[in-house]
Amino acid sequence: MALDNAVMEGLVEEAERVFDRPPRYHAFRTARRPYVYDTNTGRILSTDSLGLSLLEALGKPGFSRFAQDKAREVGDDKVCVALEKILGLATDHDPRLLSTEAPEIGRYCSNHDAYRHALDAKLEQLCVVPTNACDLDCHYCIYSGKHKNRTGHTTETMTRNTLESALAYFVAHTAETELPAFGFYGGEPTLVFDQIKHATSYLGREMGNRKFNMTLNTNLVNVTDEMIDFFVEHGTNLFISLDGPKHVHDRYRVFPDGSGTSSLVMDNLRRIRDRDAVYYERHVSFLATLAPPVWSHDVIPVGTTWAGGPCLDTRNASNQPCV
Repeated sequence: MALDNAVMEGLVEEAERVFDRPPRYHAFRTARRPYVYDTNTGRILSTDSLGLSLLEALGKPGFSRFAQDKAREVGDDKVCVALEKILGLATDHDPRLLSTEAPEIGRYCSNHDAYRHALDAKLEQLCVVPTNACDLDCHYCIYSGKHKNRTGHTTETMTRNTLESALAYFVAHTAETELPAFGFYGGEPTLVFDQIKHATSYLGREMGNRKFNMTLNTNLVNVTDEMIDFFVEHGTNLFISLDGPKHVHDRYRVFPDGSGTSSLVMDNLRRIRDRDAVYYERHVSFLATLAPPVWSHDVIPVGTTWAGGPCLDTRNASNQPCV
């Protein structure tokens, strides 16, 4: 279909030539504007509603008609500007943005064969989510149900077959890795302790004499004596969520009834340390989510002495910001 504006007609023809197929991207929105995640380069590009609508139509039948309809709706000039920006992204960058092609494995690696070999035999870490369930209701959690476009926790649990498929993949792709790590995330992994035991047993059998690490992210409120004994026996690395002293930690990390979890976490840390102080020193680390309002003098004391002896060591602590 011929367009009324010759400039726009040329831009539409160029867009149809460059985008013979739909570009590869994922769109998402914030409260302020839409954005595009370019899947081939990992870059995030800001856009507006008009630009996003044109992107969604590119590479599909009827793009010319769609562009003409948009021009009548918002004006030729706006459509021309939007198309020029899109074409600029696609033609003026190396590597190209908004590509219609899937990325070639090893494209940015000088030795493609070495890159492929690394993928096949040198996997360093594999992390699974054995359950989406959690026994807490932390306010900042992306799965709390309090955030737009995010689902809440569910009772869905990974099947044994799926877990064993992940374990088999881990065994097959770590043949040349010095010390690979298999990890559990969540949800709260301790709610499916049988899966952790099964995975540890499976890897102990299938990895043979090869060494590996087992890691577990946990809120530490559900830990039992059986679990502690198991973690100590197998040298499981625990990454424990602890945001700071009680008045900081309990602001966000709460049970569904709103009560804080700090006291229980600290009691369970004491139980682990009393069970095996060497294990505690070597295999227990901490993850602090820094959520506003937060001040250094609120967080630092958690790394000092507690209950007559060292509870936390800032050498084993890491933090992640929450905006």
